[in-house]
Amino acid sequence: MKNLLLIIILAISSFAANAECRPDTAFKYNYLTGTSIKELTGRVIYTYNTAGNQTSYLVQNWQSATSTWQNSSQRIAVFNAAGFETEYTGQLWNTTSNTWVNDSRYSFVYDAANNILEQVYQTWVGGAWQGSTKYNYTYNAANKRTLEVLQYWNTTTNAWQNNNKTIVNYDAANNNVESITQGWDATAMAWNNNSRISRSYDANNRETEYVYQGWNNPGGWENSSRGTTTYNTGGARIGDLGYQWNLGSWVLTSRTTYTYNTDALITEYLYEQYDNSTMTLRNNFRTLTTYTASKQIETETGQSWELASNSWLNYSLRTRTYNSNGMLTVYLEQNWNASANSWVNDQGTTRTYNASNDVISWEFYGDWNATANYYNSHSYDEYRCTQIGVGINDLIPESEWNIYPNPVTAKAATIYVSKSTDYSITDLMGKVINEGSLDAGVNPIELNTASAGIYIIRIGAQVKKIVVE
Repeated sequence: MKNLLLIIILAISSFAANAECRPDTAFKYNYLTGTSIKELTGRVIYTYNTAGNQTSYLVQNWQSATSTWQNSSQRIAVFNAAGFETEYTGQLWNTTSNTWVNDSRYSFVYDAANNILEQVYQTWVGGAWQGSTKYNYTYNAANKRTLEVLQYWNTTTNAWQNNNKTIVNYDAANNNVESITQGWDATAMAWNNNSRISRSYDANNRETEYVYQGWNNPGGWENSSRGTTTYNTGGARIGDLGYQWNLGSWVLTSRTTYTYNTDALITEYLYEQYDNSTMTLRNNFRTLTTYTASKQIETETGQSWELASNSWLNYSLRTRTYNSNGMLTVYLEQNWNASANSWVNDQGTTRTYNASNDVISWEFYGDWNATANYYNSHSYDEYRCTQIGVGINDLIPESEWNIYPNPVTAKAATIYVSKSTDYSITDLMGKVINEGSLDAGVNPIELNTASAGIYIIRIGAQVKKIVVE
């Protein structure tokens, strides 16, 4: 069974009996407020090269007065022979001259192992490309990133100027044991220490402790915070302890406990904070999770601890509904109304699928108007696609890289990669939502600026679609 909305777009070297839906056009609609009437507002047209890489997408707005399409923006990408993106350019449509105008450009340089060595971002200024930011990377023999340097373009000197860098050290098992960040002192023309994270691992290469330190010039490294993690005999994470450095010793500040059912699925996430007045840990918030018979998340209930009543109070509820094929059809977020003692709608999505379990429509609704009993924000996307063959050798192994959960909830996700690399997450219009570098292993990321919808994550030449709820 295909993972939800994990539409894989990659090089096609052979065709098999199974097929993937490769989106060619996405039509966008908005509902008239408080009604079931939707109006066409725009479309996105995608094109691909013979290897299946997405080489461009074109965004157009629907002009209802003239019943015509008007260009808005486009993104054009270039790939090397290995299928890695070496450049992509964003352009905006000038309605006065009826021509495309350059807006932004990213360029990438790789080594023989397809590790990214340089990433440059430029903007179009006065009829020419002008530097904005540049990242340079260095790797060890195991293709683990050991150095990241960020530079900004100095418009006064017309040259790249150092800003900060991160140095990473590894143990014999290629675990990240130390990350040091340094800032550039333009006056002294030297790097100054800023912060350091030291990590420890158990015999199974699971992180058991991290220590965060800040640089105190001239005193050296100074402790700031610390975290420890424990695991059960099955290797599942069962607890975290948080500490702050105070007057020469570590002081306990928080505890997180994970509870699992017999299927090894998390049923409770409990966060406790240290209460200085009672000198004990006390409840703060928790998330209770239930599952369907097929072990898919059904509900997630968020609760906060009220000291006055010494009890748990509801504050959020996320509910998922699936079709007979196990595909998510309805996702709904609600908030608790203490006065009415009931759940109140907040936002959600509805999906429909074709016979191959490819998403063909996506409905978004948010900003619930409790007085009028409707959503103030309501839109609808419809996808047209071409069925393309995908051979078994073309699929990206989960051991290579993966992002979870998908759909992404609580504006946070985790990316697993087998080796150091870079990633970018863009919306369907090409706007960069998040980007950066990944260490081999588990990497937490935040998507605080992403609204509910479909996004594209790129890691090297590999692309997946993810959902943010």
